[in-house]
Order: sequence, then C-alpha cells, then structure tokens
Amino acid sequence: MIGRMNREFHYYVIWYLADKAGFTADESSIIALSSQMVDDAKFPWSIEPVKPSSPAGVREHPTTSTPGTAADASPSKEIPPRSEVAFLTETTQNYVFWDRSIAREVYLPFHFVPGDPRVCASVRSDGKLEPLAVSPDSDNARTLLIEALGSGNLFRIGIALHAYADTWAHQNFTGTQDNFNMLEPDTRMASVTLAASMLPAVGHLQAGMTPDLPQTRWYDSRLKPAHAWIDNSSRFLDAARMIYRFLRTSRRTSFSDEVFVLDPLRELWASRNVSNHDALAIASDYVIYFGVPSYDPNSWTAAIGAKEYSTGNMLKTISTEGFSSKWRTSAFHRPVVRGVISASNYRGSAFEEWNRAVRAHRDAFNLLMHTKGIKIL
Repeated sequence: MIGRMNREFHYYVIWYLADKAGFTADESSIIALSSQMVDDAKFPWSIEPVKPSSPAGVREHPTTSTPGTAADASPSKEIPPRSEVAFLTETTQNYVFWDRSIAREVYLPFHFVPGDPRVCASVRSDGKLEPLAVSPDSDNARTLLIEALGSGNLFRIGIALHAYADTWAHQNFTGTQDNFNMLEPDTRMASVTLAASMLPAVGHLQAGMTPDLPQTRWYDSRLKPAHAWIDNSSRFLDAARMIYRFLRTSRRTSFSDEVFVLDPLRELWASRNVSNHDALAIASDYVIYFGVPSYDPNSWTAAIGAKEYSTGNMLKTISTEGFSSKWRTSAFHRPVVRGVISASNYRGSAFEEWNRAVRAHRDAFNLLMHTKGIKIL
C-alpha cells in the first residue's frame, strides 16, 4: 500500500464533527472519506472498458444512486462509454514532482487556496504581500465551502472541507515554488532540519508534516517574534470550531453547543503522549472515545473490484522514475498508475461520484479565481 499520510484531522476529526452536527453515520463517512481521499489520491486508477471476453459476474451499472449525489456536481468531462479507450481517475495530491500544472490542478485548488495577502503580511518579518498566500478562514475557501454545502453533495462537501481546513494548517504558505515559503534551519526545536531547508520551497515541503499535526508546537522563522511559535492545537481547534458552525448552519440548526463538541478534542490533544507517527494509537483514540469507524483507504475501490498493482511493482516503477532519488521538476513521460478498475464497476460507484466532485470543486475554484482576478500559474 502507498505510504500513509496524516489522517487525524481530515478523516477522524471531520467524521466526528459531521456526526455531532447531525449527519447520519453513512453521511458522515462519505464526507470524511471524501475529505481524506484528497490526500490519498496521489496516483490515478486506469478505468478500462469491459472486453467482450470478460468473465461473467462483472457488476453492471447499478440502478440506485449513491448517497450524496447532486445534479450540480456533473463532471466537466464525461465518462467515456464502455466501448471507448481507457481513461485515468483524478489525482488531488502529488509528492513525486512539482511543475506549474501540479500547482494549478492539485496544490492550489485542494490544499493551498489563496487567501488574504494582508493577513499573512501582517505577521511576517518581511511584510511581503503575496497574492497566492494562504490565510485561515479566507473568503475564497469559505466561498468554495458554502457552494459545496449548498449543492447538498456529500462528496463535494468533504473535498471543500479539506481545502477549508488546510487554510489553517497551511497559512502563510503558497502552493507554488516560491521564496515566500523558504524556512531557515531551526535549532530551537528542529522543526526544519538543514537537509529539509535545502529542498525546494514548494508549499510547506521544507517543514515536512509539522504544520499538519494537531498537537505539535513549532517555530516559523519567517514570522515576527510575537507570532513565530506556532501552536497547532490552537489553530486546529479554530478550524474545528468553524467547520462545526458551517455544518450545523447548513442543517439549519444552532451551534450553541460547540463548547461540548470542541472540549473533548482539546482535552485529547492536550493529554496525548503517543508519537505523532503512531498512526494506530492516534486512530484508536477516535475509535474508542468518539465512535469514529476506522479509516479504510481502499473501501471505495475494493467494493468495485479494483486490481491494485503489487507494492513491489509500484515501488519499482516509482524508483525507476526517480521518486526516491530527488525532487523532480518535470512530469513523467507516462503517468504512474495505481491499478485497474473495470468501467462497468466504476460507473455509478461512490468512487466515480468522488471523482465527479473533484472536477466540480476544481471548476468552482477556477471560476472563483477568474472572477476575483487572481492570476493562477
């Protein structure tokens, strides 16, 4: 299986907040899975037309719709009929290489939504105004979330919640390669190692996963002394508070009970003693104390008979393309594909609905940027 990303907030906290906001368990799962899939969809699946010689028992197009589907989330490009050529599913994360297309199609719409440059400049030592800088709870991220909530599409809501939550974790960074993101080696807490500081200044690459971990404290050398020490728990509680308010408001209910929803999160993050890298222990906290179902990254693809390439073959393919040797600045000649799914199984599945929602979110982002006059790479 491809390496795990941090799932604590984007899956476990989002499921918990959706459940507390009044969504059913099934609805909360769609929202939370859609949110976490934004980080996990690093490689596309190949959707293959059904061949005449395919064995019996291949699932045909279902007659019932998937929960959370909305008419306005129709794809910007139609799924080819089964008689046509294979096509690839969407990718919403990339750690293999960076170029302008990855910034434009992946980083900016889903992880680094441009915010208010003045908010970022006010806390930076250099006072630099950067149009693509991420600021927490930004107008742009709110607009995308409100549009998703208005659509009623649970898949889209989860995707928009990921982008919205990242405005706290990724504040003062951009989804581009820019000196604006450059961090000095940090001798106080080793937040940024010398080796990490030599990586390209793309997003928060030089800070590694530090900005994404809820209970971490770290030092941001770019900020004024009064703002340089970062308490992620405080940032993430603010994110959780606003997400809960949006979810409750979308259901036309009061969020006056938010203190009782947020305090358990605050207490969990304050009392936790396990390592940030102990994914099983972290997940267990949410399963045991909050009743969140364990995250299964393959639940949607396994349900439709996806055939994943073996880990050995995948790693070998990645290695031959230079993934583990250096950060690439240009795309592969051919995409690295995670595996194969038959078109008949894919049609009407939750995974197809998520891919449609990805395109709807990206289209909404591009339209918003155009309307606001924000120039994207």
